[in-house]
Amino acid sequence: MATGRIFSKLAALSVAFVMATSSCINDDEPGREQIVKTGDRIPSFSVTMNDGRTVTPADLAGAPSVIVFFTTRCGDCRRLLPVIQEVHEQRPDLNLVCISREEDETMVNRYWADNSLTLPYSAQTDRTVYNLFANGGVPQTYVVNSDLIVIATFDDRQTPTADQLIELCYSR
Repeated sequence: MATGRIFSKLAALSVAFVMATSSCINDDEPGREQIVKTGDRIPSFSVTMNDGRTVTPADLAGAPSVIVFFTTRCGDCRRLLPVIQEVHEQRPDLNLVCISREEDETMVNRYWADNSLTLPYSAQTDRTVYNLFANGGVPQTYVVNSDLIVIATFDDRQTPTADQLIELCYSR
């Protein structure tokens, strides 16, 4: 009898773990959408990166950029982050701004270390910056031109390749 209860609890925990790590966090709330869309100028924001730099739109002007919102608990984000790492390795000159949604520095830093990620990130414990761009779901990826205009967006329904992102950034 005790073995059966232990097995049931283990099975429930396993299902919860798979659900938490295999799918995106899509916030199935009414009105879920990207607020910033293709053709829009990016909103004003300020984040502090893990290397101590402060990044604002003014810092991104004049060069293409990729802005990514993620959580390390999200399966789709876990598939996207290695793609962004590949972009970082192929084009270290590209502005990459990875911003966590409701995750502190300890959580993000641990995930980066466990997965050998070296791309810059900003750990945000709330949704303040995220809410300027979207109101539900991660990952959210914005490809931005040198004039700070969004030229492409990707969400949890589509994961871009590194080649796609690089081509978008440098072909326009």
